[in-house]
Amino acid sequence: MTILALTAACVSVETGGNTPSPSPSSNGDDIIGSWTGNCAGTENLEFRNDGTLVMDGDEVRWFRRDSRTMVVTTDDDTTHVVDFRVEGDRLALTGDLLSSCTLTRGAAKSIHTPTPSPEAPNEPEEPSEPAPAPDPCPSTVAAELPPGAGPGSTLIAAYLSADFEITLCSDATGQVYYHGAGRVSGNSITLPAQYENGAYMAQDGSYLYQVRDQRIMVTNDGEVLVDQPLERIS
Repeated sequence: MTILALTAACVSVETGGNTPSPSPSSNGDDIIGSWTGNCAGTENLEFRNDGTLVMDGDEVRWFRRDSRTMVVTTDDDTTHVVDFRVEGDRLALTGDLLSSCTLTRGAAKSIHTPTPSPEAPNEPEEPSEPAPAPDPCPSTVAAELPPGAGPGSTLIAAYLSADFEITLCSDATGQVYYHGAGRVSGNSITLPAQYENGAYMAQDGSYLYQVRDQRIMVTNDGEVLVDQPLERIS
């Protein structure tokens, strides 16, 4: 029988008569712990205080008969006498089960706990592209903004309706302006505006100009004078 044939733990232990089995750690040099090497194809042995011997992940029973001899019980209830000798960090084993081999003290590899794969090195992040600069406010509209507001002003949106061309711009301080021009007459008006409740609104006395939901609405004291759909052109 080779070690590779050993499977799950078997609780049968040969003690002889009614004499209780000695504790694995009760005699001899310190064999308790993990050992690595090659014993008949088995690379990892772990002797535990609870009487379990783990051989490449398979558990069998063992106990120490004396300071130089142990008994190992395999899954078919067969007992095997194994001679051992501990010299520092080296363990020599001799017997029909483990043949003759020498192991070195160390951490045994566990087949029950997968070894985590090393983390891949962090790849350098690609530099993000800068946000595109906003379009400048059209020069014809910027020229009609209050003094000092035109330079550096940017376009928010531009629309066309059946009768009007509507342009919204913002100056360097963030102030919004509404510019409306008649498509036929060319008459225009430029007013400070603000964004409230989903609409850009500008007021000139009793007149209120609103750009909301792709529509232009102009009222005078609440009376609707203009209500036209808008097409965004910029």
